[in-house]
Amino acid sequence: MPENSGNSETDLQLSPDELLLLRALAAGEPPAEWKPKLLAKHLLPSVLADSINEKVFDVVADSVLETDDNGDPALIEDYVPDVRGILANISE
Repeated sequence: MPENSGNSETDLQLSPDELLLLRALAAGEPPAEWKPKLLAKHLLPSVLADSINEKVFDVVADSVLETDDNGDPALIEDYVPDVRGILANISE
């Protein structure tokens, strides 16, 4: 099977936890909704946000998530449509 360039939305290979966070943020869910699920798995939202930013950089050419002083990620408003497009193109 030939290798692909890894820069299309379907090649992002986001983990289930990264998808959970990205979908929650794209839906506008508050941290109280998604944060306990991640912390129960001993996952830091800020670390997941960094990983997501690395994976989507080739598609969007910028970071799509920023973290606040508490380490809670949020979608950068300018990239909400891009992230929703990415999520719409990811099959489970």
